[in-house]
Amino acid sequence: MLGTSTFKVEIAEKEFTCTRSFDASRELVYKAWTEPRLLAKWWGPHNVTNPVCKIDLRPGGVFRIVTESGDGEKYPLNGSYVEIAPNEKLIMTLDMSEHPQDWQETLNMHRRQVGGTDGGPLRDLLTVKFEKEGKESKIECHSHFVSNIDRDAIVAMGMADGWSQSFERLETLLESMPRR
Repeated sequence: MLGTSTFKVEIAEKEFTCTRSFDASRELVYKAWTEPRLLAKWWGPHNVTNPVCKIDLRPGGVFRIVTESGDGEKYPLNGSYVEIAPNEKLIMTLDMSEHPQDWQETLNMHRRQVGGTDGGPLRDLLTVKFEKEGKESKIECHSHFVSNIDRDAIVAMGMADGWSQSFERLETLLESMPRR
């Protein structure tokens, strides 16, 4: 790995933002986010696979990623694209309502610990910006939650570490891809 990239996290009102730079063009990074065969290779923390990765890349189009842990537990994620600006920005909904019951119970436990009550399935709006930085690119992932309670609960469940590991996997994938 190149080691020139820095992972940063910011937390604000109903928001969680993480950024990371990569030694690759933003076009290549965007491609890794929008082509199912590539997204399946890096999405999620270490030691998971993505046996299902379907993308209908258009405003209103849907996507589905099923992440599978080493013990065979599946974590389905559904969403739809709200806005697409090729090589610049993706805005999408994320719906974790199909995650396993024990994951939902852990989410509700964390909601209670941060002063809330059990809520419904976790949903958020994710904006991903792709910026050019010389020969490198920077990704900014901005999650907007319906409440600070949901934000704090998912942060307590390891959201920052999950994104960091995903980006490490993305960096490894980008290093293996031909540069144009």
